[in-house]
Amino acid sequence: MITIREVRPGDIEKVAVLMRDMDVRECRAAGFTPYQGLFTAVRQSALAWCGEVDGLPEALFGVTTSSFLLDTGYPWFLGSERARSNARAFLTVAPQYVARIEAMFPHLEGLVHAENRPAILWLRRLGFVVETEIVHSNGEPLHPFHKSRPCALP
Repeated sequence: MITIREVRPGDIEKVAVLMRDMDVRECRAAGFTPYQGLFTAVRQSALAWCGEVDGLPEALFGVTTSSFLLDTGYPWFLGSERARSNARAFLTVAPQYVARIEAMFPHLEGLVHAENRPAILWLRRLGFVVETEIVHSNGEPLHPFHKSRPCALP
């Protein structure tokens, strides 16, 4: 069973040591170790949560921004193999968290590892466009992804 809650002290350390290889590679692409990647993401997030599987922290996710004056957010999700094996359960609750993120940031964008097939499929199911273009960072191939909320006309 999965539970989503606020990030608590100790969550970063617990998830960092359990992080699955593909998520480690995404941290490496950003120039971080798993701990540094999680610490930086949580610290810079406007919204952040912990995903527990059977009461244990297995994933952290949220959205960072470069400025609250801008309408662009950068969603992220880093977790363990156990979180990935519970992807279907996470996917059932994900739309409500994407909606909360989109309420704050009408434009979302980021990078996903080109070899992270489950994450690419997950992003597409959540309505993101994953570009075919590949950019490289620290030797890792990444696809840009994005999603924009339709603007309401007055």
